[in-house]
Amino acid sequence: TSIHRQQSAIVSTKDEVTKLQGTLQDHGKALEYYQGLRVDIATWMGALRELDSMVNLAEEARLRWEADVTWKKLERFFEWGEDCSSVLEKKGLLESKFASNDDNEADQAPEVDEFGRVISSKATMARMKRLDRRQKMHSQRLKNVDNDIQICINEDNFDEREVDEWKQRHKALNDAVALIPNSVNEDYRSITNLCSIFLEWQRLYPDDYKTSFAEMSLVKMASVLVRLELCQRWDLLELSRSIDGDSQLCVNDISEFRWFQCLKTNNGTSLTRGVLLQIIQNEIVARLLRSFSFDDEIEGGESIKSLRGVYNPFSADQTKHLCSSLRSILGYMSTEETDTSNGCEETIESVSGALLSLVMKCIGRMTIPVINASNVKRQKNTFVTKDEAIEFDNETNDAIAYAMVVQAKALCTLVTNMLQFWYPIIREKADDLVKFVFTDIVSLRIIPIVQALQTISNECNFELAKTLIGEVLAAASGLLDEKEWMLQAAPLRVAAQTMGLSS
Repeated sequence: TSIHRQQSAIVSTKDEVTKLQGTLQDHGKALEYYQGLRVDIATWMGALRELDSMVNLAEEARLRWEADVTWKKLERFFEWGEDCSSVLEKKGLLESKFASNDDNEADQAPEVDEFGRVISSKATMARMKRLDRRQKMHSQRLKNVDNDIQICINEDNFDEREVDEWKQRHKALNDAVALIPNSVNEDYRSITNLCSIFLEWQRLYPDDYKTSFAEMSLVKMASVLVRLELCQRWDLLELSRSIDGDSQLCVNDISEFRWFQCLKTNNGTSLTRGVLLQIIQNEIVARLLRSFSFDDEIEGGESIKSLRGVYNPFSADQTKHLCSSLRSILGYMSTEETDTSNGCEETIESVSGALLSLVMKCIGRMTIPVINASNVKRQKNTFVTKDEAIEFDNETNDAIAYAMVVQAKALCTLVTNMLQFWYPIIREKADDLVKFVFTDIVSLRIIPIVQALQTISNECNFELAKTLIGEVLAAASGLLDEKEWMLQAAPLRVAAQTMGLSS
């Protein structure tokens, strides 16, 4: 019996020794693997840290360039409306106006000379300077072009010096971005190589991988390479083409990015799927939402207006570009498993809320004059009084053209952008936006402007008014028969019927 016990103990001990030897070998392999992993990750971190510092500088330069271009374009347009409203009011041609929230020219004390005589306010002198610049740029743009009536556009509010400066900054930025990849070995610019390290780790030691912050680290490391490609190929606000005709950066579908294609290739694993979704949220959706921020807040001691660009809701090109990007994002997210459906809904809700806030603030910032057309008549390429006794001066002609045509086209484009392009994407959360468009933009602003345009006895004016209402009607066509919008759309229906348009 004792011999049996001893033999049993020996066998048990041998089994324990064999087990411990196997465990020791496994630990030795794990130790060797983790030592190699630490070296690999440390090397990657060094390379990505170098890239990150340069990408940060490039991103800051691009954001400041976008901020300078976009905010100036909006501010000059709003300023133009204020100028024209002031001119029409002084000439007795203003029927009514929707004043800007910060329109305070009327409260500005006039300047006087040493004898107490009023000479001119600074605002008036600045307005005349802006008019001269606008007409000069307009003449250069339409040189040798037979134009029936001289109507400026917002691009005429910028002189050649400003545009050339934007072009030079844009070229310098692109040249600098092109040099960034040369500072790091090609092997460390590949997301596929980076992901392979983490995929191998997850395969060999899944328990260790789960208990670590591996995926969080991969997202941060991969984001550096993602941001580098975004600097190279993504023009969020479609400014490159509008400034100097450069369309190389115009990638508006996420499936066209190399980083997306690399991560999508391994999308059968939960690792790369989670990383891809986090990157889309952090780098694409977040940037999209930031472009809707119209608040002049202070961030890091500086105004947001100097730190990043803003989406111009009056721009058809920007709208199409942003809508295409968002559609591709939601298209990918909707094909994922059900746990991403909440991400789609949250993204749509965030975009809808931010877009409504932006549009409301733009409309609130915009001074919209409604002209008293009872004593205005169009004659060839200028405007005169009804009896043709007085031909209005250049400043008044510019103000009338803005009130009749420029702002009407801008508001109609805004409505088209919201109803025809944004609404189909965010329709589940767009009720407040649609209500604001119908009531505050179409009924309160566009229809009075178009009615004033019709009053001026000219066949071209009637056709223009009919065209503008027709564009709004076409944009809203999918909503007119919906019960919830019939009341809000009633003024539009009436305006269309009076012009012989069928709704």
